[in-house]
Amino acid sequence: MFDLMVNSLLALFDWAHLLALVAGVTIGMFLGSIPGLSGTLGLALMVPFTYNMPLTVAVVLLTATYKASSFSGSLSSIMLGTPGTPAAAATMFDGYKLFKKGKGWKAIQMSIYSSATADLLTDILLLLAVAPMALLALMFGPPEFLILVALALLSVASISETKKGSLIKNIISGLIGLFIAMIGMEALAGSPRYTFGSTSLLNGIDIMIAVLGLLCLPEVFMQISQKVKKGKLVKVKDVGKEEEGLTFLEYMKALPSILRGTIVGAIIGILPGAGPSMGAFMNYQMEHSRSKSRKDKVRVGEGSLRGVAAAESGNSAVGGANLIPMFSFGIPGDAAAAILIGAFVIHGVTPGPMIMERSPDIVYTAILGLIIANLILIPIALLYSKMFKRIINKIDASIIYPIVLVICLAAAYTVRQSMLDLAIIVILGLLGILIIKAGFSRVAIIIGLILGGLTEQSFGQTLMIGKGSLFVVFDRPISLVLLTLVIIFLLWSLLSKAVKARSESAKKAGGIEQ
Repeated sequence: MFDLMVNSLLALFDWAHLLALVAGVTIGMFLGSIPGLSGTLGLALMVPFTYNMPLTVAVVLLTATYKASSFSGSLSSIMLGTPGTPAAAATMFDGYKLFKKGKGWKAIQMSIYSSATADLLTDILLLLAVAPMALLALMFGPPEFLILVALALLSVASISETKKGSLIKNIISGLIGLFIAMIGMEALAGSPRYTFGSTSLLNGIDIMIAVLGLLCLPEVFMQISQKVKKGKLVKVKDVGKEEEGLTFLEYMKALPSILRGTIVGAIIGILPGAGPSMGAFMNYQMEHSRSKSRKDKVRVGEGSLRGVAAAESGNSAVGGANLIPMFSFGIPGDAAAAILIGAFVIHGVTPGPMIMERSPDIVYTAILGLIIANLILIPIALLYSKMFKRIINKIDASIIYPIVLVICLAAAYTVRQSMLDLAIIVILGLLGILIIKAGFSRVAIIIGLILGGLTEQSFGQTLMIGKGSLFVVFDRPISLVLLTLVIIFLLWSLLSKAVKARSESAKKAGGIEQ
């Protein structure tokens, strides 16, 4: 294992890999920092450009883009008061207040250093944990994978994408994804399903077309429909000159918050479907409560560097940890990891229990690429953040979104050179808008689609093992443990939703009485 790590590390210092690292960090930094162009969208747009690249170069480029786009949403949160990514929303609470006080440079540096610290620690955790977790995954049979998929879909269902979202709607979204995955050839019998006589649909709906259609096109359509052609994407207010940069003492004072955020984010990241937004808000809420009990001079929520550190470490720590279930079990931790799975499959590598036996060099190249990208990110982020204000004021929205639309359509056609795929991506884009407005979850649909093949195969094989009965899951210790986790998770989700609804109704009742 150590020899593989060393060889993978040495390979990364080849000029092609270094260029891919720098390019990935730079592109991801740009895409993640612009509101409306999320890191997930940017990652999806990058995949078609890797089709003709060597596998390891493509992997390094995509993982570097993933890393940088996950971080750079904090720049617009701090300077614009508008999160570039959903995960950066918690950073805005303190970061934008600091910026308006003339301490924006301190806030930006704190976001960079706290993000880099948490990222580096969880990347090391990923490096150490991926092999043991893959060995554990080899102990899993069809019944275990069937329950694990159910746990993944439930955990995704517990995260609402919109304010209208609910547990039931998110479960339905996951089931829609499973249904879309059923289009094409049946996994076990080999007979066509829901193809309507079209040979183009025998291989099903391609993952990348679904990702671009559901995640990218709705954003583009909505931005264009909002008449963004009137002017710039956003306008940075002139709030005066920033004070001096972050001091080492200020960083050390925030370090306990960063380390707590790393632990919280790592735990959340291992859970499929939780995502960086949960890590950011959970750690931010913990630091907010601690700040009240400590009676800080500047409390979290009022323009505190600790608040920026808590939010950034919480969301960045998820990034490395959520690749553990991706590599070990083939189950994506969030939408970005789902796109990475699709990219790996396109290049002939399937993440899952066998990946450490068949392609361990690819895994270590990807993980070590993340670590090096993290180090490259620091100087690029410091330089880019100074340029960001000027860049964001010069970008014309009437140009950027049509370009994104053309890239999406070209990428869809490139997959199978089929006009049907162009029709599918447009239909999915329009469907995505309806899904958003109705409060359903596009992420749950995507993850349901990715898990569809594994779900069907595991379900069929479990029935074969149990001779037509699913009760075989009760005869296996690992599946029993997983089944218990599913029940606990479902009860916890329902209970937490009920408590939240009750507290909100109590607040409304109190407001009416007053």
